[in-house]
Amino acid sequence: DYQSKLSNILFQKDSNLAQTGQFAFFDCKQLKTIHIPNSVTTFGAGTFCNSGLVSITFEENSTLDYIQYHAFYNCQDLTYIKIPASVRYIEDYDRDGVFWNCSSLKVVEFEDNSKLEYFAKAFLYCNALETVNFGANSSITTISGAAFEKCASLKTIVIPEGVTTIDGWAFCEC
Repeated sequence: DYQSKLSNILFQKDSNLAQTGQFAFFDCKQLKTIHIPNSVTTFGAGTFCNSGLVSITFEENSTLDYIQYHAFYNCQDLTYIKIPASVRYIEDYDRDGVFWNCSSLKVVEFEDNSKLEYFAKAFLYCNALETVNFGANSSITTISGAAFEKCASLKTIVIPEGVTTIDGWAFCEC
């Protein structure tokens, strides 16, 4: 069996990396940490799918705008993520979301002034998810469909004042 040895990724200062391609770090089970340069605008589909990612951090003033489906699919060691304010769209695919089955993910935070517009099915089957905080001054108006479906451990979510709609199945089986 093939076993990936890649465990850490570092980008040089002033990196110009703009996006990651589909399944760029797929099945990199030894990949534990990565710090994303602020030049990255898009995570391609499945970027970190099935990886051993424990920690992902973002350089200050991140320009990440779009996270495509399955980007963190089945990252079972990831426990925490703070999503940059610049992210507008977290894509879903058929029945799965970006963080589908991140079974150790306990806390999701969005930076203050989040520009998030869409995140259907984003945290589907994140069974350990306990806390979600959208941060202050979030522009979100809708908790998208099935966004937190089957997050059986969800205890606390801070919903921004601007939310006017909670779509169907948003908190089903929580």
